Amino acid sequence: MNPMLPQRLALFPHTVEVLGEGAAARLEIGGCNLADLADSYGTPLYVFDAATLDAAAQSYAAALHANYAADGGITYAGKAFLNRAVARWAYQRGLWVDCTGVGEIAVAVAAGVPRSQLLVHGVNKSAEDLAAAVEYAGVVVVDNLSELRRLAALSAQASEAPAIWLRVRPGVAVDTHAYRQTGQSDSKFGMDPQQTLDAVLYCQAHGLNLTGIHFHQGSHFHDPAPIGPALATVLDLVEEVHGQSGWAPQVLSPGGGWGVAYHEDDLPHPTIDEYVAFV
Repeated sequence: MNPMLPQRLALFPHTVEVLGEGAAARLEIGGCNLADLADSYGTPLYVFDAATLDAAAQSYAAALHANYAADGGITYAGKAFLNRAVARWAYQRGLWVDCTGVGEIAVAVAAGVPRSQLLVHGVNKSAEDLAAAVEYAGVVVVDNLSELRRLAALSAQASEAPAIWLRVRPGVAVDTHAYRQTGQSDSKFGMDPQQTLDAVLYCQAHGLNLTGIHFHQGSHFHDPAPIGPALATVLDLVEEVHGQSGWAPQVLSPGGGWGVAYHEDDLPHPTIDEYVAFV
């Protein structure tokens, strides 16, 4: 973005430009005149700037590389927006594509997302969702014991079954709208400690490929501080489960949706690097 433009334009995509003055002024993104796009395609019209998407992916990758010495990965949440172009963009940048349900899985598969980069998430998965996950996904995040048993039955009939991550409730939510909080103790999302241990023992008894632990505290948060006590709680749980089962995760996924600035009052917004460095 042009550094000479007002700060409020930090809310816009990186390639935004205001050209001309007064009544002749026009707004362009990626070299495209938005008024011309509206005339051509009608409104409402959603325009995504590839340069802005690339910058975000690069910021996450650079921050992860700078702050974490071991292997790591980044996942694009399909529920934010998913069509074939965005799914293709994500996997070509080395991101996992997180799909919620059979519809998003179908979009990702149509875009050519390989099994190795397709992750299936979401509470209350249907039989169709789980069947598609077994057929196409590299990882399924399991929310509860009932889902785990259904997934085990499907995996037993498959030539290649996905790895499993267990979703746990850390008992701590991030500071966001109540409808977007998912990590609190009374949340419907994920398992409590006893259910988590039961799930680990079930996986061991049925030969399932259990590789990870995941938790998600909520979306559109702006302060990473609540992740600290949640991580501590989950690491304590991992230690307890290891003591009782001998199992330890290869992957620990502290999930959540880092917020963006929607309004001038949100500026300056904490950076992606600050968020990743904290985790």
